[in-house]
Amino acid sequence: MKIKMRAIPAQIFNRSVVCLLLSTLLIGWGGVLPAKGALHLWGIQEIYSNADGSVQFVEFFSASSGQEFVEGSNLIAEKQDGSDSNTFTFPSNSPAPTGNKTLLMATPGFADVPGGVEPDFTIPENFLFTESASVTFAASTLDNGTISYDTLPNDGVKSLGPDGVNEMNSPKNFAGDEGQLDLGDGDGENQAPTVSITSPESGATLTVNETVTIVAEASDSEGEVSQVEFLDGETSLGTDSESPYELETGLEGVGEHTLTVKATDDQGATATSNPVTVTVEAPAPAEPVEITTVTSEEGNLSLEWQGGAGPFALQQKTTLSDEVWTDVAVTEKKSGSVSQVEPHRFFRVADRGRVSPIPMTAHLSGDFQQQEQPVETGGRGSATLMLEGSRLTFNIRYSQLTDVATAAHIHGPANATANAGVMISLVPFADGGFGKAG
Repeated sequence: MKIKMRAIPAQIFNRSVVCLLLSTLLIGWGGVLPAKGALHLWGIQEIYSNADGSVQFVEFFSASSGQEFVEGSNLIAEKQDGSDSNTFTFPSNSPAPTGNKTLLMATPGFADVPGGVEPDFTIPENFLFTESASVTFAASTLDNGTISYDTLPNDGVKSLGPDGVNEMNSPKNFAGDEGQLDLGDGDGENQAPTVSITSPESGATLTVNETVTIVAEASDSEGEVSQVEFLDGETSLGTDSESPYELETGLEGVGEHTLTVKATDDQGATATSNPVTVTVEAPAPAEPVEITTVTSEEGNLSLEWQGGAGPFALQQKTTLSDEVWTDVAVTEKKSGSVSQVEPHRFFRVADRGRVSPIPMTAHLSGDFQQQEQPVETGGRGSATLMLEGSRLTFNIRYSQLTDVATAAHIHGPANATANAGVMISLVPFADGGFGKAG
């Protein structure tokens, strides 16, 4: 018997072998790679506890589908020093699909509590620690997979979010049922902030023309401090809306001054600090200014003097009947000169050290900016200004703007009812540029 053999072109043979190998590989891999679910895209959205820990909840949120495979994973509450911890192991998977869904873990009987809803899983009472602790979903890879805190609000009303802000609780389960608990001792009303003056100390002594920095500490257990106002008696010296809360200012008038600070929280509750008393004394009397030397050469006048505390203002009048002396020069030295003096001018040296500074306060407003479409916002601001001779010292604060400030300036001169052009641009004084607050 004859057998006929035909040669197979190498190109065709190689392609057949490759196809066979690929088919084998696909079949092989198909048998060893089963599909797997996920659970790592759950984050902690809200945690809550009442005063005795008998009612608590932890709320998850996931923006992604396919995150229902939580069975066997752990939710861990732990003291920050590691001295104690509680672990809850999920006994089953969550419902599905999970995209834009919340998952609620709460203590037994949570649905029967006024304002409660049916939880998706049940955790033990006192699972969460209320002081210096954290809660972690161990499988999460999100930033809010852990919430760490110094104090978990336990007033029965507020809960804690991943940004550390205390807000009204709002438990929500996977089905979308949402509640709100009010288990406080009273009626659940907002609590006032706490505030105190840390500097200066009561009994401190200042002198006229001396500035003082008032420093305050303020906090709110349920929210945020929105503003701290500094007061000298009933007179507002200015405000600050960002910690550290402080104000540099002068105190007008010799004698005793009673300083307080008033804090306002984000829900409008206020509290006033205990008073701090400081005394402003007149400076030690200086010897009167005495001009000792006057030199005139080719219309230029030079003067020297002694005594006084300084700084000094060299002033002039055209006639003695003029109502106002005009500053020609201000100097710390005890000498000065004037160029091209016209005949019949009168000169004197004034000791600025004997003149009290002129304090002023201002409240900032955009009302006078003529915009085609004004925007009503919660923006606020204040300023303190002090004029010492020809030197202007100011401290300007602003907050809660809807966008970054683009310009700031002081207008003048004008009376209280008139308009005026820009006198001082504040751009060179805005260290680091403008923002929405500063």
